[in-house]
Amino acid sequence: MVKILIKVVDKVEEVRSNKKGLQDLAKDLDVLAGILHSAYEHIRERVNADCLVAITQAMDQLIEGMRQQRCDDAFENYRAPMLDIVRQPTTPKASSFQALGKSCSSNSPSGKVYHRREFAKCQDDDHGLAASFFFARDVADCSNTRLFFPTVAYQVARSQADIETFIVDAIHTHLAHGRSQQMQYEAEALLTTPLLLVDPSHRPIVFVVDALDECIEPVDRDLPGSLVKHLVDCAQKARFPVKILFTGRPLDAVDKAIHASIDSPQDKIYSLDINNSVLEDVKLLLRDRLANNVPGYDTLRNRGDLVDRLAERSEGLMIYADTAVKFLAEYPEDVDERAEYLLSDPERCVVLGPLNDLYLKVLEIVFPRDNLENEKPLRDRVQTMLGTIALLRDRFSPNDLYKLLSTPTETSVSVLRHLRSVVFFDRSDLDAVFRPIHITFSQFLVDVHPKYNKGPYLVSAVREHGRIAMGCLNTLVSSLRQNPLV
Repeated sequence: MVKILIKVVDKVEEVRSNKKGLQDLAKDLDVLAGILHSAYEHIRERVNADCLVAITQAMDQLIEGMRQQRCDDAFENYRAPMLDIVRQPTTPKASSFQALGKSCSSNSPSGKVYHRREFAKCQDDDHGLAASFFFARDVADCSNTRLFFPTVAYQVARSQADIETFIVDAIHTHLAHGRSQQMQYEAEALLTTPLLLVDPSHRPIVFVVDALDECIEPVDRDLPGSLVKHLVDCAQKARFPVKILFTGRPLDAVDKAIHASIDSPQDKIYSLDINNSVLEDVKLLLRDRLANNVPGYDTLRNRGDLVDRLAERSEGLMIYADTAVKFLAEYPEDVDERAEYLLSDPERCVVLGPLNDLYLKVLEIVFPRDNLENEKPLRDRVQTMLGTIALLRDRFSPNDLYKLLSTPTETSVSVLRHLRSVVFFDRSDLDAVFRPIHITFSQFLVDVHPKYNKGPYLVSAVREHGRIAMGCLNTLVSSLRQNPLV
């Protein structure tokens, strides 16, 4: 457009001395008018678009601000008691504490994720946070105990300058015996021994260990408990105050390991109960999700007390509420019957626990027990896919599964499409990976309950591991011809 304007100015100068230039000038002015009109429309559209973007961003910020304010308000209820525990005067003997409870299994704004994050931030600001490890089932290096003690030792060295030398020397000595060693030797060499060298007058330090319930050790399920035992042992042997915050769903093995480690009046356990508002948060989630995800929710029979009954059955578990809503929303025409079925058999719910009872009812609805017991091909397909969901550590798509384990795509899709309330699965993309929505579903599938027979819904870990191993070996022998890296 600038070039056209320069050309027009030149034409005007030419017209002053030559009238023949008028015709060319008129053409150029027409072109310029068209360009200016297009530029005006473009600018107007752009301004409108920018305004829409700005409005959208402002709304997003407003909503996030409201949500964050609610989270901050919730955290303030627990910040004081949590930090009071950390700042309590301690003797030179190490003190350890835990924060465990049913409310720590919540995904609500007042749940464990937000609280441990805010707690860690507070401690980091005070330079008291020595190390933190957040287990995550979907991150290979954070889903088991393998890297826990090396990671914690590295963080202590980085965060505590006056302990760094002890840690570095310990690492050199440790590596002289090999890079991969058993957990108890790593704990002793990388943490216990260096912390013993720290002066008793050193300020208290804190370890944060989050989501122990997401630590997956299918071969040796005692390892999370052993991890807790060794970490508490490090804290007890140190000559200065060391405190530990554990968060996660209550697990018997972990609870026992913590309590069994306390053998002195100077060692203390504190349990932070943040359960007061969780039930109300569950009800809030249920009302919102049911209203927005279940067509015809307004016409449901007994709609008035459905939220209260589901919330009471959930025992404060957000994952229960989320799974129940997904299950009810799958087939809106059957939502009344499904809701009543979810709330049936309270005795079995007491025996299995609310979440396991919910998972079992989901499976019983989509794959009726009688059908599985009477139709072997159907039972084989379902058990094959349930075993794959429960045991495969890496995430696969239906197409990947066919290439690796020769599981027909039709088989995987026919099962996965019925499990949308408990498994992430994109029916429109067979190259998209599928995975359980929550680790508890995988645990439910393989756990043998001492008081209840789950029948065809129980995954035989030995059988399915053998099937997966054979599939992998067949792929190695039949499909791989050359190492592409050679």
